[in-house]
Amino acid sequence: MLAYLVLYSSVAYGTRCIPVHTDHCSLEDAPGVLGLHCIEYNGKGGETMLLDGFWVAEHIRQMRPDYFTLLSNVSIPYHLSYKDGVYYARKIVFPVNDKGEVVAAYLNHDDRKPLDEQSQLEIQTASGCDPNEAVKMFYNAIRYLHHVIYADQSVYNMTLAPGQLLVIHNRRLFHGRREFSGYRKLCGATLDNQEWGSKLTILERK
Repeated sequence: MLAYLVLYSSVAYGTRCIPVHTDHCSLEDAPGVLGLHCIEYNGKGGETMLLDGFWVAEHIRQMRPDYFTLLSNVSIPYHLSYKDGVYYARKIVFPVNDKGEVVAAYLNHDDRKPLDEQSQLEIQTASGCDPNEAVKMFYNAIRYLHHVIYADQSVYNMTLAPGQLLVIHNRRLFHGRREFSGYRKLCGATLDNQEWGSKLTILERK
């Protein structure tokens, strides 16, 4: 389990709006489960935004299969650096299995690095376009992804009250936070999928 409350400075500790994302894309093995426990809240705003990444993927596959091809084949470099650690990993937004089924959703623009040579080669291979047009097409795909995410009625909004615990699938559910004023204290932790499944199995045996 990774408790990230005091590990590093994060945009989550401010009050500005945080666009929907998945956590820790800069880790090779991104955590599967994210828990957010509201300890105190006295203010206005700060609604939690939730959106099913798999729904977004299937919507794009249906409406813009050319963009889906890019988003399911091109790896994006991510980077996280703070006083005691530096982390780097690559993530495909919507990786698929051999059957073409989406198996995860990864998105975090605050940790995203510029596209590198490997990304550009993957874009050219997936799109079949010349280098300049291929990169432009990929950024158009990212722009369309955001259009789908923030379309009317796509995002579910909820307000965490003191004492409430939100547990989400970090490799599927995009989450974010609207801007707020006042004071809010949250405790967060992450688990990998295997550890989460193990805990559930042990509890079911009792």
